[in-house]
Amino acid sequence: MVWEAGRLAFEQLQQRLPRRGNAATAAAKQRPAHFVAFEFLRLAGTDTTA
Repeated sequence: MVWEAGRLAFEQLQQRLPRRGNAATAAAKQRPAHFVAFEFLRLAGTDTTA
């Protein structure tokens, strides 16, 4: 996900997808993306569903 003004901005991530080569590198520097996990069912072998 891309963060914008303290919020997730999925549309900003979508705008990066069709780019290739130098354009992709420039877009990644301008709007870095991060992995965001919304739910964990298991974490390090521990069931977290309780």
